[in-house]
Amino acid sequence: MKYIRIAFLVSICTSQLSAQTGPAGVDNTVNNGIWLKADKGTSTNIDGEAIEIWEDQSGNGINVEQATVDQQPLFQDAYMNGYPTILFDDINSSGQNDFFSADDAAVLDNSDGFTMFSAVRPLSNNSSARSIMSKRTNVGVNQAYMLFLYGGNELTLDVVTNNNRFDSAPTSFPADNNYIISATFDGSLVSTERAKLFSGQTLIATRTETSASMPDYNSPFVIGATHVGDPRPFDGHIAELIYFRRTLNTTEKIVVDNYLSSKYAISLGTNDFYNGDLPANGDFDHEVAGVGQYELHDFHGVFEPSASGGLGIVTDSIFDDGDYIFIGHDLDTNSGNDTDIDIVDGSPVTQRWNRIWYFDITNTIDDINTTIIFDMSDGGMGDGGAAGIPSNYKLLYRATNSGDWTILADADEVVDDRISFDYAFSSDGDDGYYTIGTIDFYSSPLPVELLDFSANLRDDQTILNWRTASENDNDYFSIERSPNGKEWEEFDRIKGNGNSSHTINYSTVDKQPFSEISYYRLKQVDFDGAFEISEVRTVFKLNSNLYNIYPNPTSDYLLVELGNNNVNLTIFNSNGQLYEEYFNASGDKWQLNVENYPTGIYYLQIENGLEKTHQKFIVD
Repeated sequence: MKYIRIAFLVSICTSQLSAQTGPAGVDNTVNNGIWLKADKGTSTNIDGEAIEIWEDQSGNGINVEQATVDQQPLFQDAYMNGYPTILFDDINSSGQNDFFSADDAAVLDNSDGFTMFSAVRPLSNNSSARSIMSKRTNVGVNQAYMLFLYGGNELTLDVVTNNNRFDSAPTSFPADNNYIISATFDGSLVSTERAKLFSGQTLIATRTETSASMPDYNSPFVIGATHVGDPRPFDGHIAELIYFRRTLNTTEKIVVDNYLSSKYAISLGTNDFYNGDLPANGDFDHEVAGVGQYELHDFHGVFEPSASGGLGIVTDSIFDDGDYIFIGHDLDTNSGNDTDIDIVDGSPVTQRWNRIWYFDITNTIDDINTTIIFDMSDGGMGDGGAAGIPSNYKLLYRATNSGDWTILADADEVVDDRISFDYAFSSDGDDGYYTIGTIDFYSSPLPVELLDFSANLRDDQTILNWRTASENDNDYFSIERSPNGKEWEEFDRIKGNGNSSHTINYSTVDKQPFSEISYYRLKQVDFDGAFEISEVRTVFKLNSNLYNIYPNPTSDYLLVELGNNNVNLTIFNSNGQLYEEYFNASGDKWQLNVENYPTGIYYLQIENGLEKTHQKFIVD
């Protein structure tokens, strides 16, 4: 499989582009403190199952967790416009109410402003405080903020303690409806203008906030409860939460609101600039991102390809007020397409990306000059190899969601894994469907994608599964295993499909995995002998009967009952890498200090001279 990389070089905004990785392509990990979305990063994606960990997508690694089973919220599949949510219960009892929390992090306060967004569906109309997100130790203690529903279902906000608490009355949020709720704090403004509440794009309250900045409080970040230890439940669905440690400008807030509105089919009330999410246009509501200008000096001009599934935009000229470009795509996974490639003028295109983006352009006067970037790895189409000749790559367009394509432009740059096109959008109407194609698949391919690779132990056998989205010159897969992650052996070989443009599933079984730990990887080999090696997957054989370990989960120590045996103890992380060792541990109980361990899953190997056992434990 020959992988290609498609890149661009542009003299302006290069550093800005590399930074725009936040929601809808707004900001980066420096200011996007936390980003939680139910369609990614949950410890389970099975409908109705309890969630232990919800992973942060901002890049800051601030995962929220709940170790107590009775207090774990539930995963709800395809609940809000086909996207999942997380359901928090209505049990008002200590040790029973659902919530998540994360340890203190400076990126979650310690600033003179913030912007927070939430996509939620409350299920209660009671007068209790039902917190969406908060950062405090207790009422008014180390309290940076709290956004919650209260009283008659009004939205309520605390900023820096609760001395200036205010609500959205007379606007309320009745139960069993979906909402985009947001709040801003800007300490640079006069005190009477610093705090604001929004429903979609509608400003519903502006109030006085005497504090001009938030201190660096030592308090946890909490979702679904006012603070850790308070039993008042949220009772409802949360689909997405976003926190920026600065006040977004008006354009940036419009971009994020349009992203959430398109994804969850929630009306903004005003400033809805993306129609690709409408059924008549094909429901192109995946990973919506945008650029534009609300007014002079209030604009957002670039977003990374990772923000919208492999296509990014840099604007090379100043916008007019009211100009916007929004895009969104149609497919969860990408692949090559060599059937729907007919061109209006008959020019040859041998393959295109299967992923298509709908562009919604609001252009008032002058052309909007842009660089459009397709990124192979961000588009799920591989991340290595030579890319080929720029003129072989074509920017494809059609006005409707079917029919022949028009070639708009040849690529201007091919560098690493990115291809760029310089293109100007006019005011004549460029709305429609865009993707990338090649006229020479073999010298300028749109390469192979390994969609996923998994290894799972079942009945003492390892089941290995993987999928490709497209293949180019793929001879075979060598499936390799190792007892230590260093020395590898081939235990099976699966024939590849040469060249393909559709998803192909593969599987095999290791009937005799190693007795303790087994490492697995795929070696994909081309017809010319070139090869790529996948990430490693790890399988442990667990045995929890011989030794008792507790508490589990833990945050400071782990006790191992040895029964006065003399053993060696080895700790591995979730990737099978050696983390720590203890030789000749003895006595009735052995205490392991884990308070400095990063949060996550670990495996304890206990060797008593006759056999080895492995047990799983969690550090929270």
